[in-house]
Amino acid sequence: MGGVATGISFTAQMPGMVPEFEERQAARHCGYTWRTWSELARGERIDGVADYRLTRMVELHSNDAHLADSRAKQRRPRGR
Repeated sequence: MGGVATGISFTAQMPGMVPEFEERQAARHCGYTWRTWSELARGERIDGVADYRLTRMVELHSNDAHLADSRAKQRRPRGR
């Protein structure tokens, strides 16, 4: 199954850094304002980004599973 090309991309300003857009999403996911997030220790921000990424990954895999199940049901012959 292929993904959908949205044309949206974002990159980090330096290799190994988290793109600001993704970090802001992680801050929101964790319930922080950007100002408060920015004041957190680096390790806490890393944990927050990791939690955000894992949560998103689970959501995406769940959506893929539901889509696959829906498609399989559509291919099944309907009642007799």
